[in-house]
Amino acid sequence: MEQTKRTQSRSEQEKHSVIAEFEKAGNITVKDYCKIHQIHPATFYNWQKRYRAKAEPKGFVPVSVLMDDHSSEEVLFAEVRG
Repeated sequence: MEQTKRTQSRSEQEKHSVIAEFEKAGNITVKDYCKIHQIHPATFYNWQKRYRAKAEPKGFVPVSVLMDDHSSEEVLFAEVRG
């Protein structure tokens, strides 16, 4: 099977659209999805990684702790994702 190469790179908006469309697609494999969109699976995974890194908050996230007035338990805080 011969694959045609795209000579033009995709814009950031196109990459985000491709990833969002895949997430909505549901029951299709990455391999099949990439074949349809003429994307190498490794490229797709790199786009996903970059997209998620931009979408996830970095640093501290505000947290609210609701305590029962009758509770005598100590509260433990943990750092998430170092």
